[in-house]
Parts: sequence; C-alpha cells; structure tokens
Amino acid sequence: MDQLPENLLPIKSDRPLLGDLCGFVLVVILAVIAIWGWGFDLAAIGSLVGGDEFAGENIIASLGEIGNQSASAVLVISMAWALSLSYGAVDLSIFSVAALGGLVSAVLINVGVSPMLSFGAGALAGAAIGAINGILIGRIPVWSFIITGAVGLVLMLGMLLVTRTPAVHVPVDAFESLLVVVDSQDLKGNVQKVSLPLGVSRRLIVASIYILVIVVLSNSIGVRDARKGQSSRPKKRIALCGSGALAGLGGSLWLIDYGNAPVLTRPVGALLPVAAALVAGAVLYKSPRRGALTMVTLVAALIAATFWQQKVWIYPLAGWNMQLVLLIVMILVAHLAIRRASSKVSTGSVLRWLIVSLTCGGLVVACLSATFSNGSLRVIIFRAGLTLWLIGAAALAVQVFSSRKKGRPICEPMEAGS
Repeated sequence: MDQLPENLLPIKSDRPLLGDLCGFVLVVILAVIAIWGWGFDLAAIGSLVGGDEFAGENIIASLGEIGNQSASAVLVISMAWALSLSYGAVDLSIFSVAALGGLVSAVLINVGVSPMLSFGAGALAGAAIGAINGILIGRIPVWSFIITGAVGLVLMLGMLLVTRTPAVHVPVDAFESLLVVVDSQDLKGNVQKVSLPLGVSRRLIVASIYILVIVVLSNSIGVRDARKGQSSRPKKRIALCGSGALAGLGGSLWLIDYGNAPVLTRPVGALLPVAAALVAGAVLYKSPRRGALTMVTLVAALIAATFWQQKVWIYPLAGWNMQLVLLIVMILVAHLAIRRASSKVSTGSVLRWLIVSLTCGGLVVACLSATFSNGSLRVIIFRAGLTLWLIGAAALAVQVFSSRKKGRPICEPMEAGS
C-alpha cells in the first residue's frame, strides 16, 4: 500500500519556498548557537583577518573538533533515516542494520579482508535487509514503521543468538592501510613521511559518501509519478535499499573510531541520528526531489542535535537520552507549524505565523540557554523557551482540532506534478 497516512505529500502551497526557507533558517540558527556554545569565538574571525596567529590556531582547533563530530559515522546513519523518510517510509530497522554492518565488517577484517572491502560488505548486508523491507512494505498493507520495526527486532535477536558476545573487536592496527600519508619538512629542511590521524581518513570517507548521496538525490528527476503524485513502489524499494546500505556502512565506519562492533540489545538504539535527520527537515521536506535539501542541511542539524544532547538538557533515563526525545518532539511540532503556515493562504494565517514564532522561538531560546555559564540563569532561560514552545504547541493543537472538526485536512497534499 502506497497511499497510507505516512505518505502524505508536501503541502499544497502558492509559496512552497517560504516553508523551506523557514526550516533552513531554523537549522542554521540552531547550528550557530551550537558552534558558539562549544567555544568557537566568532569574534576571533576579525582577529584572524588582522593577522592574529593565535586566533587562527584557536579557530582551526575549534573547526577541527566540530568537523570531527559532524563528519562521523552518525552522519551516515542519519542520512539513512532521512533517505527513507524522503520516500514516504519510516525505517526503524536502521539501528539493527547499522549493528549488522559493523559486525559483518569486523568479522571480515578479523579474517584478513581489507577494510574497504569489509565496509563494502557491511553496506551490502544493509542493502539486503533494506530490500527485504521494501518487498514486505509493498505486499503487507500496514505502516512501514511496523514492518521495519519487526524486521529490526528479528535481526537484533538473530545477532544476539549468533554472536553471544556484547561486541566484536578488531585489531588496533586494522586500519593502517587507510592512513593518509603526507610529506612534512622539519626544522633542518629534511622531508619525511608523516601519517595523519585515523580520524582524518574517516572524515574523508564520510565526506565522500555525503557528497555522493547529495549528487544522486539532486539528479533524481522524475522520481514522482506524474499521474498519481506519489512515490512508485520500485522507487521506494530502491530508497529502502539505499537506506539499509547507508546504515550498514555507518555501522562499519564506527569501527574506525571505536575498534569494536557492539551487538544491539534493543531494537531502537541511540536517537542522535533520528534527531539530526528530523532537525534537518526530513519531514518538512518530505519528497524525493526535496530530499537533497535535507541532506544539505544534515551536517548543521547534526551539530545542533549533538550540542543539544551534550549541553542543553541532560536527562538520561534507563539508557535513553530523554533530551533527544524532547528535541524530536519540539522540532516535529515546529515543522508542523511551519508546514501549516506556509500552506495555501487561508483564514487565520496571522495566527499560524504567530504559532510558528512561538514554537520555533521557544526551541531557539531553549537551545540558547546552554551558552550561559550561570547555572540558575541557564535553567530560567531553558524553562522560558520551553514555556514559549508549549504555548505555541497548545495553540497549534487547538487549531488542528478545529480544522478536523470543520472537516478540513490538517495538511493538503501537493497536486500531481507540482
């Protein structure tokens, strides 16, 4: 079944770029706050222009740390989640698939297979699970999150039964072949070969995957059926295969930083990839052609989501980062408000944009609270932002309920070919 509630098309709008712009600006603001909150001195840029070498070193160090966090295996797994959403499917199996990709790569590396071939095998294993998801979704008339969740659960139980170990480790020198070697000149003028840290290799690999996916999505012309205005089944199956491949590859790349492939013990793992994809607009820009826009903003979204997880509000519960649950809820409501406000002009448009200001503004204020050093002030600002968002969310709920009561759809699908 392709015509399910989860496959609602983007809202019909005479100003489609307006909603895109609002979502993009929101991501940029959150990312700038995160960069500032991590200690990146924006004023140092002016000093750098003036020739201050110390300021330049600080900027390079800060950018290196930010780049290390953004160009990570998490980015690749976030791309998997965003890709499936762009084609109208919720792929809850990405967590188990990422674990499977890591296990396959770790086992192959331990028997002597080269890292790059092992990564390819991990991606193929993920693509195979994605193909299974696509076949089942095409034949079973239920929501995709039920099917992919069940596949992920079965896969997790299978890995637990087969491995019977919490993690599969790889040798310390397993990735020496991936090291980037450059020429370096010492004080005496002698040139010698120097190997850059392994993290540099990982960043280059992730960046290459990231650019490749954006190029492929940007050139996906004709991905929508012009007659029905919906994703065709073959396209959705291909997208799920791609989602599985990216998740498996992300799990494989995890080995570079941590040297082991953990065996998943619950079907839904770390929520950071999900939060990053949603902050990037995986729901707001939900269509294949606009999926590339989600990917473009994904790095900034990952920076913002990571900052939120580490600095804004820390509340672990039974191994879950509840701060990310809060971020996911807040961003979904904010994006729903943006979608309604940027839809076809109708009555109550001023109120709709006021709701956008409250939900998005509350999210920004809550994120901004982490940049203050005073603990009590941080709490006050965070609560103020949360209160603004709650007011906007309540107003949005009333508006949605009123629309349903009058028989109007919450989100009006885009016309065919638009």
